[in-house]
Amino acid sequence: MASPWFPRRDRISDLPDGVLGHVLSFLPTPEAGRAAVLSRRWRYIFGHVDTVSFEEYEGERSSDWVTFYFDAKELKSCSDKLLDGISAALLCRRRCACDHVPLRSLRFAFDHFRPKWDTLHVDQWLNYALEYADRELHLDLRFILGGHICAHDGPPPDIAYGYGYSDKTDSDSDDEYETWAYLLPRRLFSCAALTTLCLGYCLLKLPVKVNLPCLETLRLTGILLNSGSSVQRLVLSCPRLADLTLEAVRHLRTLSVLHTRLCRFALMCCHNAKSIHIDASALVTLKYRGAVPAESLLTLHGSPPPQHSCIVNFCRPTSKNVVEHAAFMRSFSSSNHLHLHHGCLHSASLTGDGLPLFPRMTRLMLQGPSRKC
Repeated sequence: MASPWFPRRDRISDLPDGVLGHVLSFLPTPEAGRAAVLSRRWRYIFGHVDTVSFEEYEGERSSDWVTFYFDAKELKSCSDKLLDGISAALLCRRRCACDHVPLRSLRFAFDHFRPKWDTLHVDQWLNYALEYADRELHLDLRFILGGHICAHDGPPPDIAYGYGYSDKTDSDSDDEYETWAYLLPRRLFSCAALTTLCLGYCLLKLPVKVNLPCLETLRLTGILLNSGSSVQRLVLSCPRLADLTLEAVRHLRTLSVLHTRLCRFALMCCHNAKSIHIDASALVTLKYRGAVPAESLLTLHGSPPPQHSCIVNFCRPTSKNVVEHAAFMRSFSSSNHLHLHHGCLHSASLTGDGLPLFPRMTRLMLQGPSRKC
């Protein structure tokens, strides 16, 4: 005799709305929105999703710019899918949730941001995120994709964003580039809930007062600054900063991070930097990419922890001057793990005169072909 059949119980749908929304937050936003068609129980769950993330793929805007700009009767943004997607997601959150759920994370990436057409939408998104942030807010805002971080690797993504790659000094004018970059709102730099801030290829003009008491992760890539001291002011306003990454910030000349103990620090292709001081007493990972400086660039204060890891990548061919190379590598001599990567590393730099003593090293990785004397 066959056993009686009992209908299976949907235990997942019995979970509270907040739990279901948190689960959907780990999916891409379009897929999280499609969960509304599962059943009536899931119809309004998207209002409890605390993460909104959309991004274009690299090169998506490369072929339709001419069509929209010259041929289309109505001048409109080429990034219509991204703009409509994020705007619809934010409006859906307001419509579906009775008690509005705080937004925890907002991430977007333009293949190529276009001023005026896209600016209004981004302003609305950031105003929404800052208004409905609660205990923590993570922002990852990228306004251009593709190209190379460093001009020595290849051409930049676009000539309008050449400020992120050039080795010009602070005295050079940036007026020609400011019209192409998105200007971040001033209220962003006084958001007490902001925990993560990742910015790529935008214009940063700090207000008189900057206060980011909860910011722990800061990543700046190819940004345009109104003064060389903006990075220093921004870092000093973050007393809990633990993870700092600076990529292709050409206005950066000097930086001192002694008010907080960084766990991770990365300096990538900031070719105008002259002096960097870091409290290394809690430093776990240190990354550097650039040329071998003629003078002392990195100064690490304090003794790094036992499992200190360093990644060094030279974007310019090294010379036969082993003294400069050894002096620079001395900044990493306390590391346990060293990853030395370069496509044109001069063989003289790997001799005893070109490298300092690494008394604590337990792992060494050399990557890339060497150039003979």
